[in-house]
Amino acid sequence: MTELKRRNRILSLDVFRGITVAAMIFVNITASADAIPYFLHHAEWEGLYFGDLVFPFFLFIGGISMAFAFANKKNKSLKQQWSHFISRIIILFVLGVFINWIWDPTSLNVRIPGVLQLIALSSLFAAPFAKNKSRWILLVASILILVNSIIFLYVKISHAQPGTSDHFMNIMGWIDVQTFGSNHILNSNFDPEGILALIPSTVLLLLGLTLGRTLQNNGENNKTLLQLFIAGILALLIGFILSYWIPLVKQLWTSSFILITAGLGTLIFSILYFYLDIKKIKSILLITLPLGRNALFIYILSMIVMVLIECYVMIPCSDGSLISLYEYIFSYDIPFLGPMCEQILFGLLFVLFYMVIAAVLHRKKIYIKL
Repeated sequence: MTELKRRNRILSLDVFRGITVAAMIFVNITASADAIPYFLHHAEWEGLYFGDLVFPFFLFIGGISMAFAFANKKNKSLKQQWSHFISRIIILFVLGVFINWIWDPTSLNVRIPGVLQLIALSSLFAAPFAKNKSRWILLVASILILVNSIIFLYVKISHAQPGTSDHFMNIMGWIDVQTFGSNHILNSNFDPEGILALIPSTVLLLLGLTLGRTLQNNGENNKTLLQLFIAGILALLIGFILSYWIPLVKQLWTSSFILITAGLGTLIFSILYFYLDIKKIKSILLITLPLGRNALFIYILSMIVMVLIECYVMIPCSDGSLISLYEYIFSYDIPFLGPMCEQILFGLLFVLFYMVIAAVLHRKKIYIKL
């Protein structure tokens, strides 16, 4: 048995997850801040900005973690493993719908899809492959990438030609409207976490799972790292070549987008793994480790807090009107700082707030699994 198989935690995995959660919180909390540089937000439609990477990275990391999570439960019966896993999936999905509901509890038009729902369902579809050999997992992921590309390029819907990536005319939005109705998705004609998003999001988990299983089977050595680097570069190259026919659109989870984000995720993880786990070099990045240990809990907490400060906590103005605490914070004027620096600072302070919470939990060895 290799040292890797005996180890309980992979430091680089927790750090990568912590960095990703910190970035997700920053992107979410500054989403409505108008002075934030455009490249820190999501691309409006086509393109790839910083904000477009964070959720795919989280899914990819979830796949790596899945390999080790199932390996750590090998002493439990298959029934125990799956009953625990299914209960977590249900809790995640219900929590996601609940958070959508509290944005406006008086409305009957509750959004059904969402980030947590997509994590839950794609994890459910990826989990049956968690103990397979990496080459078979990669084969399944490749087939799904092909299916995703064929649907985009060749499936025709009533009001759009195949290969259409228009915001108002695409097959993903059409399926969402037919499935949920226009009142239960993010926009009346489209939801970025809708039905078809399940295919590419599952691919990201499977690609992460492939990486995790490769580490488990091959152990920590230069040959394994070289394989990971080559795989990451190949995924990037194929993704960029594919983008000539299938554009980079995060909201449509296009195949080119999936391959590029998976390639970047592989390269980033490989670098972190080399420095933190193999060379055991101390790094300032370790401050994100507590976030990585309670990643999902902290992210869900940040989503609930964001709803509270945007919708429920109001601040009176001098003219007698009320504004949300969120609006008050992000419109607050700090002398000697321009709007852009102010809003970036507020976003970073929010991240720091959750890092402190995570650090306290980590110090007390409290790890909340959802």
